[in-house]
Amino acid sequence: MSNYTKSTNFTAKDALPSGDSGKIIRGSEFDTEFTAIQTAVNSKADATSPSLTGTITFNGVGLTATGTEINFTDGVTSNIQTQLDAKAPIASPTFTGTVTLPAVTETVYAISGTTPAISATNGTIQTWTLSANSTPTDSLSSGQSVVLHINDGTAYNITWTSLVDQWKTDSGASPSLNTTGETVVVVWKVGSTVYGARVGNN
Repeated sequence: MSNYTKSTNFTAKDALPSGDSGKIIRGSEFDTEFTAIQTAVNSKADATSPSLTGTITFNGVGLTATGTEINFTDGVTSNIQTQLDAKAPIASPTFTGTVTLPAVTETVYAISGTTPAISATNGTIQTWTLSANSTPTDSLSSGQSVVLHINDGTAYNITWTSLVDQWKTDSGASPSLNTTGETVVVVWKVGSTVYGARVGNN
C-alpha cells in the first residue's frame, strides 16, 4: 500500500517572475503527479465491499481467521465467551436452581433366545416369550435394574441361577411362571449381587 506524495509545488510557481522557466507548468509534471495519485489509489481498498489480500491487521493484531471462520459469528449479538460461560459442560455437568427434564419414553426391548444376557443397555423394560426352557445370564452393572415381562410360551421354565443371586419374594425362592398371561419380574444389581423379585400375583 502506498500513499500519495506530491512531487511538484505548483503554488510556489505563482511567486516566480514572468519569464522564469520554472513558472511554466509542464505536461510531464502533471503526468508525474497523476501517475503517483493513480498508484496510491490502486493500492487502496474500496470503501464498499472491499476485496482484501495478505494479512489484515486490527489494532496491531494480525487476523489469521478465514472469511468462512469469521462468518461463524454471523448473528451473534453478545459476547461469545459470556454465552459459553453460561452453559454447563456435557461431561459431568453441575446444575443449580430448578432443572426441568422432558418426559422419557423407552423403547420396549424384546428378548430372544434361550440364554440371553440380561442388560440394561437394551432398556429397562423388556419382554420375553420363551421358545424353550431357558437360562438367562447376568450382564448388569451395579445400580442397574430391568423389568422383565415373561410369557412362558408352552409351559417352559427358566433356570435363574446364572442371573439372580438372591430372591426377595416367594420366601427367597425363584418364582413359578404363570401358565396364562405374563409373569413380571424385576432384577437389580447392587455391587456384585443381583437381586430379583416377582411383581404381583398375575
